Amino acid sequence: MLSTFATCSSKSLKVLILVVSVVVFLIALYGFTDSDESKVHKVVLSKDGFIPQNLRIHTGDRVTFSTRKDAPFWPASDLHPSHSAYPDFDPQMPVGPDASWSFTFTEDGVYTFHDHLNPLHLGSIVVGVDDILASVDMDVAGCNSATERPTKLRCWDNLLVSEYDHKGLPGAFSLYESLFKSEPDFAQECHSYTHTIGKKALEEYVATGDFGVTDQIAYCSYGFFHGFMDSLVQYTGDYGQSRDFCDIIDAKIGEQTNVYTACLHGIGHGVTDGYDPSAKGNALAIVNPGLKLCRAIGRTPYEIKICATGVFNSLAAMYESGDVPYDPNNPLAVCSEFGSEPDIKAACFDDMKTLLAHITNYDYVASAKFIEAIPEDHFAVGAIDNLSTYRVYRLLENGFEEGIRDCYRIQERLQAGCVRGISVGFMVQGTPGEEYVEAIAVCRSPLVHEEHRTECFDRTMEFAKERYSQSEHQRLCESVADVYSGYGCR
Repeated sequence: MLSTFATCSSKSLKVLILVVSVVVFLIALYGFTDSDESKVHKVVLSKDGFIPQNLRIHTGDRVTFSTRKDAPFWPASDLHPSHSAYPDFDPQMPVGPDASWSFTFTEDGVYTFHDHLNPLHLGSIVVGVDDILASVDMDVAGCNSATERPTKLRCWDNLLVSEYDHKGLPGAFSLYESLFKSEPDFAQECHSYTHTIGKKALEEYVATGDFGVTDQIAYCSYGFFHGFMDSLVQYTGDYGQSRDFCDIIDAKIGEQTNVYTACLHGIGHGVTDGYDPSAKGNALAIVNPGLKLCRAIGRTPYEIKICATGVFNSLAAMYESGDVPYDPNNPLAVCSEFGSEPDIKAACFDDMKTLLAHITNYDYVASAKFIEAIPEDHFAVGAIDNLSTYRVYRLLENGFEEGIRDCYRIQERLQAGCVRGISVGFMVQGTPGEEYVEAIAVCRSPLVHEEHRTECFDRTMEFAKERYSQSEHQRLCESVADVYSGYGCR
């Protein structure tokens, strides 16, 4: 009997060991719960943010995003607003409060994300591996050595946040300058990185009522204000306070006229991004509340126009994402709805530039054809100037020559505006501290027709006077004294 019991116990023990081994193997293979549960995960957006904020899953698992808030949301990969770190991780449009969106992660990695409509809400998903960012030394050399571009983009973003935490806004922008000059991938995404710095400044502003203002906030088309204002408008809901903030910044950096206007643009951008969900799919219903606000806070017609450019900048992005339908053969049709308000109409033509580039896959001459169809010279010239300024993002690495050649492939009435736009594009998007170098080189280029050269210098030096101190502007004047003695140059 004892021998039989011992034999049975031995067999039972072997079976038990085998069962435990299989269970351990399955747990290791499929995660922390049973195999059915491990394949589908849920992330819910509440008023306090994403729950869970940080999630670990296995490669091939699916994550379903939903919200408890009575408003649409838009979960998407960092960076904001480009979503370039993992472009596929993006529903391409807002998700309604009664709907959900699911995404299957097929590649190992760490994917940070945000709510595109309220970028204060952040999260991260670790897929199949330990945090690969943790294996990258969190310094410039470590980020630059990352072999995968998405990893590198996210590493730089984290590094800017860390630098802001330790050294404030000036420290973050000093790092930005260094990376812009040394890393083409960073320069191409510069607007998104200035967004990141703007969001960090908002955190400091909310906590302390102030932050260390520096003229570096002008970098990369004043993207700082997009990030700051997107967050401030959604954080406070107080649009009057947003304009008060613009006044504060203007007082601190009074010589830079463009700072105040960029701030107003950010207000229009921020309020439209957070539009009423009942307006979904209706372009006019989406933009009208923002335009109403612009009319209320703008002290002059010009200020109203600049605020409105932010409104239409957001609408263009919604067109591109498919959230709002439009006629690809007539993408500027909405602008004709504002015929009785020429400043609003001009703002619309000016800030549909991203949509025109998107439709034509960044074929400048093809994009310009939509503008060539605008009968009024005033509107058409302003629109081509802005389209050319936007194009400089694509010219930074290879130079401006191709851009100038294309200027002379479009309607003659638009050629001078095209050249001016390229020059200003380098002023707002060029190498930090050296923006004027390539801008002036554009005007000096033998490719520029003589009848357009003075206009190019006029526009460049006008912009320089708004951006730089009086003494530095005068120094720029002296650098072109051999060929120019116009705007503001003595």
